[in-house]
Amino acid sequence: MGQSPPGLTVLDWNGQPLSEDGLPFIQGNAEFGSDHPEPKKWCTKPIKIAEYGDTLISVRAPVGETNRANNRVAIGRGLAAIRFTHANPDYGWHIVNHARREFQRVAQGSTFEAVGRDEVRCLPIDLPSVSEQLIIAAVLDSIDKAIKRAEAVISATECLRDALVYELLSRGLRGWHTDWRAVPGLGTIPSDWRIVRLGDVYEIQLGKMLSPRARLGRNPQPYLTNRHVQWGHFDLSALPVMDFDECEMQKFELRSGDLLVCEGGDVGRSAVWEEQIPNCYYQKALHRLRPVDGDSIPRFMLAVLMSFHQRGTLLEHSERTSISHLTRTRLLQMRVPHPTRPEQIGIADTVQAVGNRVDCMRIEKQKLQQFKLSLANSLFSGQTRTVPPLSSHGA
Repeated sequence: MGQSPPGLTVLDWNGQPLSEDGLPFIQGNAEFGSDHPEPKKWCTKPIKIAEYGDTLISVRAPVGETNRANNRVAIGRGLAAIRFTHANPDYGWHIVNHARREFQRVAQGSTFEAVGRDEVRCLPIDLPSVSEQLIIAAVLDSIDKAIKRAEAVISATECLRDALVYELLSRGLRGWHTDWRAVPGLGTIPSDWRIVRLGDVYEIQLGKMLSPRARLGRNPQPYLTNRHVQWGHFDLSALPVMDFDECEMQKFELRSGDLLVCEGGDVGRSAVWEEQIPNCYYQKALHRLRPVDGDSIPRFMLAVLMSFHQRGTLLEHSERTSISHLTRTRLLQMRVPHPTRPEQIGIADTVQAVGNRVDCMRIEKQKLQQFKLSLANSLFSGQTRTVPPLSSHGA
């Protein structure tokens, strides 16, 4: 288990060694990368040390996140290092990842979300022969590589979409314009585009405030939080529920075409609701934007907010406290471009065509992840064997 060193021994680090007896230091999973930790601190007097190849696991919220140490590193209280001495380390890595949900279940039963040394040490695992461990690890490694390839395609296609959004909102549809103008705060746009206040063309409504009482009502309904709203799509896994009475259901219902915008977190992150599931509502951490007339296309406004995000101007519209917030008042006053309805539709369709490709790749990634989970369940339980079992008369 990790242990925090004295504060005076921990220094900011730029990647260059600071002393012969010190080590890079990570406090928790905030320094985790996609595979290996990315330390930003250096510790001159490390106390608990992870060695090369150790599996690192987050033991405080969020419990169960993992990385593998690619160097010696000092670890703080948010982590534990697991070193397999009687099992293949690659097999052990996959076992720990597969046990993530079990660790999370145990953690949720504690006073604050965490697991201790005993919970980690007492995790039961099936241990086949070393040769079978190697085969299982290789099979799961191959699926992980396929998932990473899908992630790379998703990332590249999202970059293409971002470049396309920038071009379309600067120049308009190809062949539609011959003159452009510079607008302070918006950049270059076609000269005939109107500039309007967002509140002039959209009705803006915050969602329902979450409270302990709302969790215990008689009419529980699924609702979205800002975690479920991603750029251009929704993550609808594990939707929470809370009570909505009849008036609240009318006020906070989601309809096809609603544009949902994050009030905090990744400020302004947005997606258009297309009734992915019926009878869904939303929490106060989200703004719901609904057109006031037929000349405003929410999918076009999503592209505008994506463009603002790329340029860094969304934060300029936020109220700065300890955490940035995009308030309803600021949204109402936000100046946005407003071309004709046909051009809004043309721009939205062009951007969505690329977005649909991203969505397809996300579905493929999810299928790979589900396949890996199902296969790992079967392999780790012994239900599926990678080598023939020994007969009763075997050596």
